Formats: sequence, C-alpha cells, structure tokens
Amino acid sequence: MDNCVALLKLHQEHKASFPTYDGIKHLVADITGINPLIYDMCVNSCIASTGPFAANNKCPECLELRYDPHEPAHGHQTAHRTFHTYPLGPQLQAMYASVENAHLMHHHTECTHKIRTQLCDNPNSIRDLDNIY
Repeated sequence: MDNCVALLKLHQEHKASFPTYDGIKHLVADITGINPLIYDMCVNSCIASTGPFAANNKCPECLELRYDPHEPAHGHQTAHRTFHTYPLGPQLQAMYASVENAHLMHHHTECTHKIRTQLCDNPNSIRDLDNIY
C-alpha cells in the first residue's frame, strides 16, 4: 500500500487514471490469457472446498462455516476465504510463445549438457563448478 500512496503523490496529474489492484490483475489476465482458478477455502486454511469437500458448507476440521453469514448474498454466497491458483499449462504456453523466452528456458539444459560433455571427455578438466543460476 505504501508504494501506491507514494506513486499517487508523485503523479498527482494521473490520479484519476491510476489503475487499481483489481484493474491491474484484469489487465495482466487479458494480456497473458492466464486466468486464475478460484476455490473457496476454510477461513482457517484447513481445506480447500474442492473434490470431496466441494459440497461442504462447513470445514470438516474446524467446523467453521464456508460462507460469510454477514455478507449480503447478491445471487451467490461469499466465501470467507478464497484460494487462487494459476494453471501451469497456460503459463508454459505463454512463455514458449516468445522465441527469446523459449531459448532462455533451454539455457540450463544447454549449460548442463556442456558440463557433462566436458567431464566425459576429461574428468579432471573442471576443478570448480559455478552455480549456473
């Protein structure tokens, strides 16, 4: 929050058009095509309401209610807490969409292959191995 306040102080002239946190999240999702999967979870983080717990209205561990009884329901109930997960498949697709990123992702493999080849040719040729990352 301090960063946001500092930016707003610095750029008063753009205050009206300064994007909100939710606005930035939606913008990133639109640009990348990667949207989170959102699951209800226990207010105490005991379980996520998926799989065998998907139909539960109470946590089987701590017995806390899944939905907030004080939150007005506008056509749907509001969970006490949610968990956001980003599927790996769309992330990898987005990374491989760029030729430069695809090449960078193979850098570790290329370095490892070079070191193994050098060691196979002459086991004493490498005295020190630097961490390649």
